[in-house]
Amino acid sequence: MTSTPDHPDTPASPHTTPRRTRTRIAALSTLPTLLTVPLCALLATAGTLPWSVPLSVLLALCVQALITYTRLSRKANATT
Repeated sequence: MTSTPDHPDTPASPHTTPRRTRTRIAALSTLPTLLTVPLCALLATAGTLPWSVPLSVLLALCVQALITYTRLSRKANATT
């Protein structure tokens, strides 16, 4: 991706998504589920939920963020 000389974060083409924006969208897409992790950890501490559940949720969130970032990158490259 090339950027404009005056603003390095501004994409040269209106159809490309800057890396910083893709990263923010990918991270924010996990926020609703991320809010449940402390609750799952609390339930696991109380013994009502196995510890594998909060760990699995965290792993799933990482995979979701990676897939979202990749899809946004591929979509931006396909439109140019």
